[in-house]
This record gives sequence, structure tokens and C-alpha cells, in this order.
Amino acid sequence: MITMPYLNYDILLDIVPYLDSDSLVSYALVCRSLCNPALRCLWNCPLISTTTQLRLFCRTLTSGSLRPYQQWIIRLTIAFSTFHPMDDVLLFQSIISHELPNLSHLSLRHTYAVFSPILKHYEIDRCVLDLPTQRSNDHPLFSSWLELNFGSTSLPLTHMSIHHTPLNNDVLCGIARRCPRLQQVHLSGLFSDQGVITMADSCSELQEVSLNLPDNLVQSNTITHAAIDRLAVSCPALEKLTILGQIRINHQMAEQTLRRHCKRFTYCDFGPDP
Repeated sequence: MITMPYLNYDILLDIVPYLDSDSLVSYALVCRSLCNPALRCLWNCPLISTTTQLRLFCRTLTSGSLRPYQQWIIRLTIAFSTFHPMDDVLLFQSIISHELPNLSHLSLRHTYAVFSPILKHYEIDRCVLDLPTQRSNDHPLFSSWLELNFGSTSLPLTHMSIHHTPLNNDVLCGIARRCPRLQQVHLSGLFSDQGVITMADSCSELQEVSLNLPDNLVQSNTITHAAIDRLAVSCPALEKLTILGQIRINHQMAEQTLRRHCKRFTYCDFGPDP
């Protein structure tokens, strides 16, 4: 058996990505040459699950004492077991937008749906879209979650998942217009042909789309074959489509249309036949 002192340094570095958090801490304490890669791996994907951890994280970022670790943060997950508000939502929004230059993945659960314009992957689950606003010189009052988070410029977002947080048609249209590079979209809400057609026209690179009704609805008649046809024609890279509970969609006809126009199409789910 080969023990640690006899392992090649390159092999020791290759081990780092496979270690859990506790092992990475131990690894970092071995020697200076292993400390840096272990810490980098630790800071790549921080997981925050308590309000105390979140306060400490924000305080450290604003104090500047986290450098250069803040440049290593690529994926940030804030997951509470029940809803927890943030002490200062707009401050945290500013932090993730300006203090974490390489952040590309943000996952939120049971808190406010903050956002950063540099994100490529954005996932929220059971979050509150209506952010508490503050009237001050530093924090102007924004009229909606869409305006606050997405502004009017094109964003680099490619993956978006919003679960158990119902959206409306206007928000879907706004997201589509501001995020033309979207490839995977998983949303819940009451949408219509207008929203789906706007998404198809604005996001031609779509590969996977899932649109679910809000938890309190079982079926709807707001999406028709007009939306399916536009998706098929405007999004030739589409591979998977899930639209549940829409009673005006003929499943067989929709699948035939998608397979005819989208050469890589492999899967669709429209729920039980109406």
C-alpha cells in the first residue's frame, strides 16, 4: 500500500475534487503546498444553510478579509429548511453582483429570490419574488422583481429553474427577452401562448423546456398548438419538452410536429390525455 508521503504531488492534487468538506479541511492542514488547492476546492461551492452562516458570509465579504477566496467562488447554494428572510436583501444582492466576480451558479431555497447579472445557472425553490424594498439614496425603490433583477440589458443566463414559485406570463416574456442565450428552462406558473411564443422567438438556443402549472391547479387551456408549432420552428435544437395539464394540446400531433422540426428531439411529456 502506498502511503501519503510517497504519493506524487500531481496525484495528491487530483484527489482534492473527490474529498468532502471535512477531509478538505484536514487536507489543507497537511502542508502549505496542499493548503491552496484544498481551500480553492472548499470555496468553489459554498453551502449556507443557517442565517448565522449567511450573516458571517456577508460580513466577511464586505470586510474584504475573504480575498482571494471570493474569486474562487463559482457556485453558491443558500438552502434553508423553512423560509428565512435575509437581514438586508438588497445589500446581499449587491454583494453577489460585485464581490463575487466568478460566480456562475446560484441556488436558493426558502428565502428571497435575489439575482446577479453575471449568472449562467439560476435555480430557486419555494422563494419569495417580491423583495422588500427600501427607500434610500443607496437602494432605490424597484417596482418589480423582474426590473430589479433583470434590468433591460441582455444577460448571459443559460439555465433557469424556478420551482414552487409561480410566475405569470409577463415575467416569462420579460425573462425571455432579457435572456436570449437560455438553453434549459424549468418554470412553474400560469402561462399562455403569448409567453411561450415570446420565449421561442427570443431564445432560439433552447434545448430543454419544462412548464408546470402552479401547485393549486391541475389543468388549464391557456397553451395551444400555436405555441408548440412556434417552439418547433424557432428552436431547432430543442430536445425535451414538458408542458403538463394543458387540455387543448393533442399529444400525438404535438410530438409529431416537434420531431419533424427538431432533429435532436428525444422526449416530450404533456401529462395524461385530456
